[in-house]
Amino acid sequence: MKVLKYSIPLIFLLFSLLNLYTNSIQQTTPITPTKIEEEFDPSLLYIRSLDKLIQHVDSINAGPTVTKNDSLNYANLMARTLRMRFIHGWSRYTWKNNWLLAILQPLHPHLMGIVAPDDILNYPEALCSQQSIIGMEALKRKGYRYRKVGFFKDKKGHFTYEILLNDGWHYYDLDKEPSLKFMEKNHRPSIHRLANDSLMRAKAYANKDPWIADKLLKSYNNHHPINVFPARKMRFAHRLTLFVSYWAWLFFLFSFIWWDKRHK
Repeated sequence: MKVLKYSIPLIFLLFSLLNLYTNSIQQTTPITPTKIEEEFDPSLLYIRSLDKLIQHVDSINAGPTVTKNDSLNYANLMARTLRMRFIHGWSRYTWKNNWLLAILQPLHPHLMGIVAPDDILNYPEALCSQQSIIGMEALKRKGYRYRKVGFFKDKKGHFTYEILLNDGWHYYDLDKEPSLKFMEKNHRPSIHRLANDSLMRAKAYANKDPWIADKLLKSYNNHHPINVFPARKMRFAHRLTLFVSYWAWLFFLFSFIWWDKRHK
């Protein structure tokens, strides 16, 4: 009985070591998708962290300094990079990353979805929210102010962001990928302007499903706090369960030792 009891901490320890190996030691290059139906540049898969992303954009910006005159240009370069870095898909953890999170998955359909920018960048695919989180957090490090822009129409949702410059808000949609040429030519209009100009919407999303321009964009909600991480609760849940997944074995070990000493 005692051997069986003390095997429990050992089992949890093995799971903890697996999580530690997967998250901290194992370094694998993201697999290039075989089916690509959108803009994608596999050479950008080397970007595996926010630091590397910022370094890359700094390099094509001819330096890390972002001045008042080129602040929109830098944000455009960031958007171009991210829309080419990812294809549409869902980056999510598995039990190898966090066994406790996997056990709790039935509590929430999106519980395994990754929200930590550096972790999302370990994958070649990302949802609209995941791509936007990376863009917002990278620009925040460069001194930009951002806010989430959400959409919900016909039981379908979408997630983008705006940045605030001296001349107002500028809208970015990394996942649906509106026309870069048109959006940049028109100085990256705000979502308010875009949603209230049917001709502009149609030109921006000319090669996309007409439902996006005709229905989805008009359902926007940009009443969100500035520079506030949009998935704080989910990030906390991920961090808490990961901590427990690493140290649960120690809790059981000390509990059984205390129990044995008490009943001797």
